[in-house]
Amino acid sequence: MPKRVICAGEEFEVGVEFQSKNDVLWFTSPTGGVPFDTTKFGEKTKIVLNASVQYYLQSASLDSSCSVSRVPISLMVNLKPSLPAVNDSVSICKDSLIALSSVVLDAPDNLDNSFVFYTDSLKQNKIPGLKGAVKYYVFEESIYGCSSLVNAFSVI
Repeated sequence: MPKRVICAGEEFEVGVEFQSKNDVLWFTSPTGGVPFDTTKFGEKTKIVLNASVQYYLQSASLDSSCSVSRVPISLMVNLKPSLPAVNDSVSICKDSLIALSSVVLDAPDNLDNSFVFYTDSLKQNKIPGLKGAVKYYVFEESIYGCSSLVNAFSVI
């Protein structure tokens, strides 16, 4: 199964296919219990996780007398960084640039993380520096691509 980054609290799709082309039964334990989900051959299931988990998958046998073992799959969830603490407003002189690092009041959660600045809260317009009296938005991003919640500040 190819690796994919899973960030805590975000919905993602996962699917598994058995050679038998039978439905896939999803369990939380290696034996016993009732499946929490069933997917048809080629389908994916949507999951939202906040922590890493191990599931056990079983091919749905058409013959109930057949014993089918479960296959474990592990889903590793990456935590989202904390909300960056920022100065609510920063004053700069006209046509001057300000260092982005002077706006954020705390260090990244991890040395490999970074703060990323945008002119919108949807992360569509990334900026290298602050210039002009407008509202800006900052996220902390992990090396795995997981983003914190957004924090906003104004340049006046």
